[in-house]
Amino acid sequence: MSKLFTILMLVIFSVSTLSAEPKTVEIALGAGSVNDVYYSLFDNAIVGEIPANDWDLAFEMEGSNAGIFVNEMKGVKLYEVPGMKQEQWSAPIDTTGYYAVEPLHNSVQTWNIGAFNKYMDGFQTSGDFGWGFYNMGQAILGTTVYVIVFQDGSAKRIMIELLTAGEYTFTYADLDGSNEITAYVEKQHYNDRNFSYYSFSDEEFTDREPPSSSWNLLFGRYMFPIDMGGSVMYYGVTGVRTNIGIKTAIVEGYPVENMIKPESEDEYSYMLSTIGHQWKTIQGDIVEELAYYVMLQDGLIFKLFFTAYDGLAGGNIEFTIEDVTTSVDEFDNNSRASFAVYPNVINRGDNCTIIYNTSNLDSKISFAMYDITGNLIETYSGENSDNLSQKSISTSGLAAGTYVVVMNVGENVSSQKIIVK
Repeated sequence: MSKLFTILMLVIFSVSTLSAEPKTVEIALGAGSVNDVYYSLFDNAIVGEIPANDWDLAFEMEGSNAGIFVNEMKGVKLYEVPGMKQEQWSAPIDTTGYYAVEPLHNSVQTWNIGAFNKYMDGFQTSGDFGWGFYNMGQAILGTTVYVIVFQDGSAKRIMIELLTAGEYTFTYADLDGSNEITAYVEKQHYNDRNFSYYSFSDEEFTDREPPSSSWNLLFGRYMFPIDMGGSVMYYGVTGVRTNIGIKTAIVEGYPVENMIKPESEDEYSYMLSTIGHQWKTIQGDIVEELAYYVMLQDGLIFKLFFTAYDGLAGGNIEFTIEDVTTSVDEFDNNSRASFAVYPNVINRGDNCTIIYNTSNLDSKISFAMYDITGNLIETYSGENSDNLSQKSISTSGLAAGTYVVVMNVGENVSSQKIIVK
């Protein structure tokens, strides 16, 4: 048992030291911030670096959602044709005065609402998705005709006709109705992506986005509403948006090295632009005494604060991250409950061992393994003991990737990461 104790102490020490060590990260968006950069906090790695102007429309692929975005930073603008329904598709469109009004914008709150949704999500607006309306036949039927304008000033009429059985159908044509094209995209072809992207110049969809399970933060440019004292104006900003299912909290007002993560989940928000662009001033200076705590789907929490930005000219962003997840816990002052997984990097097919200590605890003990997207893989039972205990786990049925083992003791939870190669 002394050998087991030594292993546990060594693993706990190494995990605690690793989680407490801040890391400096540099993101290069390119001169003019011309790229979208997808980043994984868990792996501390860039998982995608993609030109930001290689698409015009983005169709949401996740679940039953129906958000449709336009590439605003490419200069694409979307206008609703007033009073015109899809049954009037062939009628003339007079665009006089159109471009003097504010176009429709993508949401900065959620990935479920793009410009085509007209600020509505049918799940909260009685089935109205903006571009269409949900009917009892399990389909969203298009209702609206739009004019879409490109950076060079050219324009087309467009309607999203239908979303049924996971397939979008949309039609567009020149303003006079000529050169009509109908296109389709099926969600099942992009079921591991948040969006599928369409280019009008190429007349095809592109698979440009990394798998949704591989990234947490998106660095790049987007339009953001600025309060101008009674009116709202949209401006292009450089900032950070979080992936679906990520929660973020803001802590400010004292030095970042002394900040403590929020204890209540009520302090975290799912809003995609919680980090956003306001970590820097208009002049591009870093805002002092400001940090963000990013909670991943599996409960891991990272502290993030920015240290440098050289503006649009360079497009370089520097920030510091620190894993502040409590990976080895003492659940109360009078008793100890701790665990570690050894080894935490393992070849597929080998066994790893959960080593845990629950002395003086009467609560029920259980373990669960999740993949990085939060899907439950397997559960395991544990036993109370006055001594250190161990449980062997086989990885033969697991695909290569990252997993999280969670220990539940009563109402207390602790987690450990493992990587299967």
